[in-house]
Amino acid sequence: MEKRAKINYQEIGKRILKYVEQEIQRIVKELEKIDEEIEELEKQIKEIEEQGVLQGWIEWKWVKNKVGKKYWYYYYRYRVNGKCKSVYIGKFVNPEISQAISRNRIVKALRRRIKILQEERARLLAELERLRP
Repeated sequence: MEKRAKINYQEIGKRILKYVEQEIQRIVKELEKIDEEIEELEKQIKEIEEQGVLQGWIEWKWVKNKVGKKYWYYYYRYRVNGKCKSVYIGKFVNPEISQAISRNRIVKALRRRIKILQEERARLLAELERLRP
């Protein structure tokens, strides 16, 4: 008859508890980093929006005169309730307009990053909930 090794359930329990504790600490640290990054991104968005942001784009399009000759002009295009609107700018674009549009692109990228971080935060919270006794 074979001898079975005695199983130390207390030792197994201690190892499991230690692992769970380490996982909880890891998740909490990640959540803190995410919250800090979201806060920093929101601060950056606020600073950029204070400088002025235009939602839309600039188009270079041609227009015919009465004689049929083509002329090229810049138009600022944007959407309102799903409809595309345009504003005549002229032959030259004011640098402030193009900078405001560029700032809008930056704000959009920052908001996308915030959304990704919020999804990661939700995933970590769900993982933390699963570790709860």
